[in-house]
Amino acid sequence: MQREALKGRIAGAMWIRHMAEVIRRGFEELHAERWLEEDQAFGQWHSGGRKRVFGSERPLDDGLQSKPYIAYRFGLFTGSAVHWYVEGDTEYHAAFHILREPPKMGIELTNLRGNIASQKKNAARNLEDSLKEDKALRRFSMISFDCDVPENVRTIQCQIRDDNIVGAIAGHKPDFEFANFTVQELAEVAARIDEADNFDGNAVRKTDFSGINSGRKFERKYLEVSARKRPLKGKKWGKALAQYAIEHARRPDDGTERPLLQEIRAAMLGWNSNYDFHKENFQIDSTSFLLIPRASGPLPVATPSATIRQASRRTG
Repeated sequence: MQREALKGRIAGAMWIRHMAEVIRRGFEELHAERWLEEDQAFGQWHSGGRKRVFGSERPLDDGLQSKPYIAYRFGLFTGSAVHWYVEGDTEYHAAFHILREPPKMGIELTNLRGNIASQKKNAARNLEDSLKEDKALRRFSMISFDCDVPENVRTIQCQIRDDNIVGAIAGHKPDFEFANFTVQELAEVAARIDEADNFDGNAVRKTDFSGINSGRKFERKYLEVSARKRPLKGKKWGKALAQYAIEHARRPDDGTERPLLQEIRAAMLGWNSNYDFHKENFQIDSTSFLLIPRASGPLPVATPSATIRQASRRTG
């Protein structure tokens, strides 16, 4: 044993503590009675504190349960802390462009590829199974989706009512493009893409996009006037939008930070947030998609994963 190699006063103190623990556990086994552990007996913990840190009020009783908590506490946690589901290719590549290497920050990105709305490949059931797996692994779930698709809204609301989501929801109104950018900004980004492909971008810049209020309508109008004649949606569009958001963090119309950047920051905070505290104290409102105090839980205190916008404001 490594402890046997210790010498002097430190070694003596460690052996005394070891003997005290053996006596305590022997007494408990003999009399079927539980004594407080030493750090509890001297009042070093608030109620529920040991469970949040070690996964149990008595961590040595179940080593397998406590090991993930202790590893996380000492920075040895290597799994994903957040599972972030995004609507489609544009959102996926926008997030990936900013995060660069999501796994290094404990973030797993999943592209839903618009399958919820199309109901392809039993997407709604697969999402439910994946959310339940997140809960089993004590991993935060984040979902970003477009609110202008009724099937998206119904599916997410169903998962909220079934309490399958521990994390945060980003409902883009009406969709990702217009939640994050003005139509003039979308035109500027599209013009830059044309110019990067050696086409004249001024045709797009000079187009009147009045009345355009969704990403799909914008793309249709773009295809009418662009010499490039290729759809925008996808990797190139997502990366270009993300880069524009990096260069211009706030919307020009109201001065607010773009939701994409708020969501990125919330996902990055997942590794430093307490999953059990979040689960016990918060739930998602199925109408507003904001995080609210859980009715049956204790009063909430500040937590960096409280909600996407709340978390962003605290750290912005």
